Amino acid sequence: MKLCSRSQVKLVKNIRVYTAESKIHLIGLFSAHDIEAGSIIGCFHSSPPSNKQILEDGPYLIHFDEEDKRYMTCGFRYINHSENPNVILYDDSTVVALRDIREGEELTSEYGQEWVDQQRLLGIPVY
Repeated sequence: MKLCSRSQVKLVKNIRVYTAESKIHLIGLFSAHDIEAGSIIGCFHSSPPSNKQILEDGPYLIHFDEEDKRYMTCGFRYINHSENPNVILYDDSTVVALRDIREGEELTSEYGQEWVDQQRLLGIPVY
């Protein structure tokens, strides 16, 4: 498996993704073609969360750290969690392939241990 570090990130034009039914969680984001490790898949759009969104900590709320929380407002919100992710969301809003991704493969990110622990506490399966 070819892994990518932040220093290996490269902009590749015309990377296409699409939403479809996910085996992980309802709807997911999938690659329309092969994507090479280190490719910038795109930039996500976000906004500062409202107080209600912070209280509810609902879907599409990203925590980069305790102070930096953003509400995902674009199609990248369909990137589901995996303990073996193939993309990473950086705090500069880029979505980057961590390894080579095959056409039709679901894009996944690691949501963090706090999220995993919360899901398990609620009895929700984590993939």
